[in-house]
Amino acid sequence: MIQRIAVTGIGLVSALGWGAEANWAAMREGRSGVRPITRFDTEGLKTRFAACVDLPEDAPGAPLSVAIAEALAQSGLDAPFPGPLCIGLPPVEIEWPQRLALGGADYPALIAAASGRTDLQEEFLFGATATHIAERFGARGVPQTVTTACASG
Repeated sequence: MIQRIAVTGIGLVSALGWGAEANWAAMREGRSGVRPITRFDTEGLKTRFAACVDLPEDAPGAPLSVAIAEALAQSGLDAPFPGPLCIGLPPVEIEWPQRLALGGADYPALIAAASGRTDLQEEFLFGATATHIAERFGARGVPQTVTTACASG
């Protein structure tokens, strides 16, 4: 049996901006999202530029929901979301501010310093993102996260 899937809404947040229309416009104009990093202190890092995404909800524990809210608005659906949630994410790991607060980027030292820190696991664990978003929008079923590379985001 063939199952059909219909895309009813698109939400997009990238280094080019918030919203699908802003992103499409930037791509049509050939603009790059690469710029100096302002999200955290880059002192001591080998690079100081990247394709950073500035998020309106960029606070610890806040779910990334801008793109999903945009897609739901376009689709005409309201929360609670009527089906299971499956999202694609780039590889998720602890961010530099938390890394530096724990003593730096050396993985063995980072793992030792993060031992017992359930707040870090809850915020940065792969499945946590889908779980937080599913809770916010009332998705039914088990939330799923697909992460294979940066492209999966």
